[in-house]
Amino acid sequence: MTTRAPDDVLGLRASAWWLGGLIAALVVLTAVLASAWHPVEAVDHAVARWGYSLTYRHGLRASLWRTVAVVGQPMVLRVLLVLTGVVQLLRGRRALGVWLIAVPVAENVIAPFSKYLLNRPRPHWLHPLAVEHSTSYPSGHAAGAGMFACAVALVVLTTARGRAVRWTLIIGAVAVAVVISVDRILLGVHYLSDVVGGNLLGVAITVAGWLVLLLVQRRRGAARTPTAPRR
Repeated sequence: MTTRAPDDVLGLRASAWWLGGLIAALVVLTAVLASAWHPVEAVDHAVARWGYSLTYRHGLRASLWRTVAVVGQPMVLRVLLVLTGVVQLLRGRRALGVWLIAVPVAENVIAPFSKYLLNRPRPHWLHPLAVEHSTSYPSGHAAGAGMFACAVALVVLTTARGRAVRWTLIIGAVAVAVVISVDRILLGVHYLSDVVGGNLLGVAITVAGWLVLLLVQRRRGAARTPTAPRR
C-alpha cells in the first residue's frame, strides 16, 4: 500500500493554486510571444545562437545531444509513465495507477495540438544540427520532460520510503528533464521560450490530473461516509 495518501503529498487547495499559477504563466508567455515583444525575442535569439555555437562543429557533442533527443523523446517518457502506472495497479494502488496512465495519454493529445496555437517557426540555421518539421512553440520534448519530472516526484513522495531514497529519485527525474530541455536549445531546434512553455504545459497537465484524482477520491470518500440519522 502507499506510504502516504495523495492528499498529504499535494492537497486539493495547493493543487488548485499550482494549476492556476501554471496556466496563468503559460497564458502570459503565449500572449507575449504572440505579440512578438522585442525584449523576449532578443533573449530568445541570443540564447539560440549561444546554444547552437556550443554544438556546431563539435561532432561528439552533436552526436551526444542527438542521442538525448531520441532517448528523451516524449513517447519514451509516456511509455515509462504508463508502465509505472501498470505496476501501481498490480500493487493495488488503483487511483495512482490510473492517474499515471491518464496523464501521459492526455499529454499525448494536448501537447501536439498546442503547437497550432501560434504556428511559430523554429530557429533557422545555414547548417542545421537537426531537422524538425513541426512548429516551434511549445517544445514537445520539454512538455514531456516537465510531465515526467512532476509525475515522478508526486509518485515518489507518495510511495517511496526513506527521505534519502525520495530525494535521490526526485533529483534524478528533474536532472533528466533539465538535460532533455537543454538539448532542444543546444541542437538549435527550439528557442528558450519554447522550452519554458513546454515545461509549464507538461507540469500543468500533470497537476491537473492530480487535482482530478483528489476530487474523485474526495467524492468517493464522501459517498462512503454514512449520514447521521435524523432525530
